[in-house]
Amino acid sequence: MEREEFPPQRPASSNVFSTTTPVSTSSNGRRRGSTAQYEDTDEDCLEARLERILKIVEDNGFDSIDSMTSTYYRSELSEDSFLRPMQATSRTRRLRSLLSDLHASHKSWTGREKSAYAEEIVRSAESICSDELETLYGSRAPHTSPVRRRASSTLREPSLQDQQSASLQSRRREIARRIREVLSSLDISEFLQKDQAALQNSTRG
Repeated sequence: MEREEFPPQRPASSNVFSTTTPVSTSSNGRRRGSTAQYEDTDEDCLEARLERILKIVEDNGFDSIDSMTSTYYRSELSEDSFLRPMQATSRTRRLRSLLSDLHASHKSWTGREKSAYAEEIVRSAESICSDELETLYGSRAPHTSPVRRRASSTLREPSLQDQQSASLQSRRREIARRIREVLSSLDISEFLQKDQAALQNSTRG
């Protein structure tokens, strides 16, 4: 009686991709791989990955990763671009995480690196406060008395953006003065009191 022969079985291979997830395809047809395989990589491997990325960035005409990132966030992409939804998500969600990570890690930087970071953060915060106050004064102008409108106009001139030669401390004092002016307004005070009452009621509940 002849023995039935079977093809030799292949030995079970070790699952070398056990830390990865299958590659998926996005709605625009682009392949998206998992980054789970890189979670436990050492510093040498991280530097090698960053060097490869930097090489690709430079090969595509950017001076640095910073230049590429700035271009990505600042560019006005067309609505039909497949990058536009990604950019919108980056601006509304991922940018917050990026800034938070930078702020959390900057304390371990060198003194010069920390100073440069803090200086730019303060300058950006001052610009945001200035813009918000200008908008608030502009929206309140028709409802204020002539005396208050003149005071507001005086506060807006000169604009903080025009005070490039002023020292950092003087710009901070100007912002503080504007904030005190806003908070001293009757309508703003009433609004803050209502907001405080609503917050107290919500905490009691």
